[in-house]
Amino acid sequence: MAEEKTKTVKFSILEPDELSDEDMRLLEAAYEVRKNAQAPYSHYLVGAAVKTWNSDEIFTGCNVERASYTQTTHAEQSAVDAAVKKIGPKMKLKKVAIVSAPEGVEIPISFVEDLEWTIQFAHPFDPVDQPNVPCGHCMQIIWENCGGDDSVELLAIHQSGSITKTTIGDAFPWKFGPRDLGIE
Repeated sequence: MAEEKTKTVKFSILEPDELSDEDMRLLEAAYEVRKNAQAPYSHYLVGAAVKTWNSDEIFTGCNVERASYTQTTHAEQSAVDAAVKKIGPKMKLKKVAIVSAPEGVEIPISFVEDLEWTIQFAHPFDPVDQPNVPCGHCMQIIWENCGGDDSVELLAIHQSGSITKTTIGDAFPWKFGPRDLGIE
């Protein structure tokens, strides 16, 4: 019998004062662009914002669904593609922020003009069993655009208001990318 191997997936639940200014700007951008999501079929609205090592700009995207589903644009894919469009093929991701929840669910977060914010937890003792993470399709896109860096951060605001952080290495433990094809 083969030896069973395990992988522990780690994530942290953060307090707002543990976030950097960059983290707050990313989460705010994802929160704002989520309002533009077009999801007439799933009714699940997603906003994403990415920061790269190549630019100070924040790139955003939201999900846009099509009746065929296969032509749907994912929020994370849209944000990464916007960064590639502006920076070019050498773009390298630093951080990804995601804000997602079903349509009609107001995520309990409020921003003020100077980027300081407060979060009112809807259920302060409701544990987060799993952070909001991108789907497998988007994990692959993020992985292929992070230059093989397992430590690229994935930040998210859970619909309860909890802020979570993990890395692409933890969220996407078995990756396939250019190196597997012999491309560096």
